[in-house]
Amino acid sequence: MTVIGGSVLASPSLAATGIWRRSTYVPLVGQSFTVRGYSTPLQLIRIDDVSKRLAGSQKAFVLIFRASGGPGALPHGLPRLSNSSLGSFSMFLSPVLSQSSDATFAAVIDRTHG
Repeated sequence: MTVIGGSVLASPSLAATGIWRRSTYVPLVGQSFTVRGYSTPLQLIRIDDVSKRLAGSQKAFVLIFRASGGPGALPHGLPRLSNSSLGSFSMFLSPVLSQSSDATFAAVIDRTHG
């Protein structure tokens, strides 16, 4: 897997509810996320570690999404995602080079500094 960039931005209210923690996403693996302006729902397929040193960290992880049959490009700007459990928030997604014909995207969350 090669990630081409990534970060996350959310409203202060979502940040207060734990959107920045790995444990928030663990029960959401397999769920769909919609992206405003993107026709295909994204499915959260797994959560990866940022590095071996930070394995299992609540503050540093990578969310991997797949868009089955979807185009490889997201709308310009900061995508707005929605999920039935989390609500709506903005998250920068980067395309991931993959062996799959489906579009794959990653969001890198790293709050280990500061």
